[in-house]
Amino acid sequence: MIWVSLVLSVAAAELPSVDEPVRTGARNTKDTAVVIGVQDYDHLGTALHAGRDAEEVAEWLEYTRGVNKRYLFVAEDPNDDELRSVVARGVARVKPGGTLWIYYSGQGAVVDGTARIFGTDTTKDELSSALSLPELEAMAARSRADRVVIIIDAPFDLSGRDELLALDAPPLTFKWAEADNNKVTVWVADTRGHAQIYPAAGAHGLFTYLTLGALRGWADGADGSAADGVVTVAEAQQYVLTAGVAMGRPVTPSVEARPKVAALPLAEGATEKGPDPATFTTLSLADRDRRLANAIEGLNAEAEAALQDAVQKAQAGDPQGKALVEDVLRRYEASSVSITWAVPVPAAAQARALLADPSKLSAPAGATTPPPADGGGKKPEDGKPDAGATNPTTAVVVAPTGPAKPQLSDNTCADLVGMEPDALMGIFSPGRIECVERRLANMKELQTTRDKLSRLLIANAEANQDWETWERLMKRHLEDISRADPDMCFRYALHLSKKGVAYGEEVIRWTGYALENKQKWTGDVYKKRLYHLYRVRTEAAAELWKDAEQVLIVEPTDENEATTERYRALAKEYAREWLDYAKASEQGTERPLQLCLSAAGTMAACQE
Repeated sequence: MIWVSLVLSVAAAELPSVDEPVRTGARNTKDTAVVIGVQDYDHLGTALHAGRDAEEVAEWLEYTRGVNKRYLFVAEDPNDDELRSVVARGVARVKPGGTLWIYYSGQGAVVDGTARIFGTDTTKDELSSALSLPELEAMAARSRADRVVIIIDAPFDLSGRDELLALDAPPLTFKWAEADNNKVTVWVADTRGHAQIYPAAGAHGLFTYLTLGALRGWADGADGSAADGVVTVAEAQQYVLTAGVAMGRPVTPSVEARPKVAALPLAEGATEKGPDPATFTTLSLADRDRRLANAIEGLNAEAEAALQDAVQKAQAGDPQGKALVEDVLRRYEASSVSITWAVPVPAAAQARALLADPSKLSAPAGATTPPPADGGGKKPEDGKPDAGATNPTTAVVVAPTGPAKPQLSDNTCADLVGMEPDALMGIFSPGRIECVERRLANMKELQTTRDKLSRLLIANAEANQDWETWERLMKRHLEDISRADPDMCFRYALHLSKKGVAYGEEVIRWTGYALENKQKWTGDVYKKRLYHLYRVRTEAAAELWKDAEQVLIVEPTDENEATTERYRALAKEYAREWLDYAKASEQGTERPLQLCLSAAGTMAACQE
């Protein structure tokens, strides 16, 4: 289903930028810093926004912390040897009495129970020889620094900080630090191994965005202590944990348990105020709805592709064709999707404030202990957790894909947010549809409002499975309002591809627009959608070529011969692109190879 994205209050709840560093005038001349950002790997994929994160951390170190630029070593996309070398330079240059800072943003993996980080040239066969975090800590501990702060924003599942892969993934168990060295603290983005991005934070990893914010002053007093213009390890870590959960993400960054280390100051003189709780709550709700919509969109696209493949095989004479269609029905008829969302719980913040001031928990003189409320404070038998208990700050939101429809909506259309559920259930009344159409026709409406109104009508038509209306509305949206959404272009092209060869040119056109904006997809969604885009485009060109050949047989003119050759060349070009991507992404190559051989005529043309 095409998501409507109508949470208008989000515009007023934007997160502040952390890209311009707070200039404190501080000078920490004994400090040395190593900043490593590895974004584009030769063999391990892309670590989203890793380069940008490293740049901003380096600027914070120079302008806010006051590290001398001569002692600030920045490595952008280093290979494995260069990564080790820049760490060694930083270890050697730090002065007695100073702090050695080491920041890494990039890919990571767990090998034999230990977390490791990589340079650009590391292959999957070489993961075990890459630099481990305990090894990095040991190198830093041998320096002359009084303190070492190591900050790691890396997923240890090779996901590249992709939120679709990180969220709801099973936790990893790994070792990232030694606990017996009191001058070193290692701070990792997620102790379960799944670092991630957050779209509202801009081109940053979620952990780095919140860390930079914490060190700008947002974290001052976050551990319940009084704000004093100094951000300690404990305050920064508590802020990142609390803010991440408040933003709807069940994050688990590491937290320093040693009191002396937790008390170490990280930033002084940075007193910027962070976002208020209402901003986090608004963003959390919007993030939940967006992720749920993406999950529904992905399920629908996956089901459509599976059905199309099954039908093609059945029509080609595959004896398993009917069984494949039955399998699609069995798998998707009663489907649901779910996401894990960290629920904002104000009582948790209140509890933290109470614990920071124990006097508020002291019983008044003469007070007696009341009995527990029914069910409150009840301990499970034998000290075992209740089998039905769940994490109180995490909710699994489940959306069935086939809800029953209530009565039709009213005829009003002023409340965009309020209309969204009705559109998704397909219960727009004729009067409301007319009202929305009138607003759409009003060119004084903002372009963003017209986009949302159009999506409402499309969603309503799709929920009713009124495909004729859906096609008309989708065509109007893409032609007259916006074609920047690759999902919409992909869905429209897929729809047209089912209508026969007469729509082949349009299929190629709209797959082309989707490909122009493919960077909006990430991770597994990018991988699957791009593969299916190449498939739909190639098969459309192949059908046009076959149809042109039939016309040429009946009417052997120069014009028809040129048309046939043009479509054959397109089929060859598109099949080769599909085949190359299928190989690179380790997806099915049989069909693209078959079409490439058919159009090219030789194996060499498909393997060069």
